[in-house]
Amino acid sequence: MNEQMKQGAPAPSAEYALGFDPERVMLLRRSGAVWEELGDARFDGADLHGDLAALKDRIASDSPAGHVLRLVIPDDQILYTQLSLAPAPSRIQALRNALDGLTPYRVADLAFDWQDLTGGSPDAPEGTVRVAAVARQTLREAEEFALRHGFEPESFVAAPANDDFPRPPSFGQTRSAGAREQQGFGA
Repeated sequence: MNEQMKQGAPAPSAEYALGFDPERVMLLRRSGAVWEELGDARFDGADLHGDLAALKDRIASDSPAGHVLRLVIPDDQILYTQLSLAPAPSRIQALRNALDGLTPYRVADLAFDWQDLTGGSPDAPEGTVRVAAVARQTLREAEEFALRHGFEPESFVAAPANDDFPRPPSFGQTRSAGAREQQGFGA
C-alpha cells in the first residue's frame, strides 16, 4: 500500500489510450514518456466486440481507482507541416490563414496544435511554427467508435515520429468528456 492510500488520499489516475491502425485497435498505457501496448483487437478478428470488451475490462482491473482514456489519432490522418506565418491580428488567425488550402477541409473543420519554433532554433525565421492538423470528422469518428464499444474517452492526442512535431500534439477534449463535466461527472 502506498503512502497516499494509507493517508486516504485518492490514488492518481492511470493514463490509458486507444491507438488505431488499419488492422486493429490497441490498448496503450503510459509508461514514462512512451505508450506501452497492453493488448489489441483486430478489425478482422472473429469477435471484435468481445475483444474490445476485454480491453475495457483490462483497464478496469488494472486501475480500479480511475483512469484517463485518450484517443491516439494515427499519423496518416494528421497533416504535420512547418509554416511561416504572415502578420495577422492574432497568432491563431495567422495560423488559420496559413492552413487554408493545405487540406481538402475548410479550416473551420480542422483541429490543430502548434509549436512556435522562433525561439528554439537559430535557423527558424520570425513567425515559424510547426503545426499538426486533423479533420474534426476524424476525431468524431474515433470518439463514436470508442463510445459505441463502452469506452469513455477524454481527449485526442497523437504520437508522432520524432521529427514530425517537437512534442505529442493535443487536439482537445472529446465532446462526451465535455458533456460529462457539464453534468458534474467529469474531472
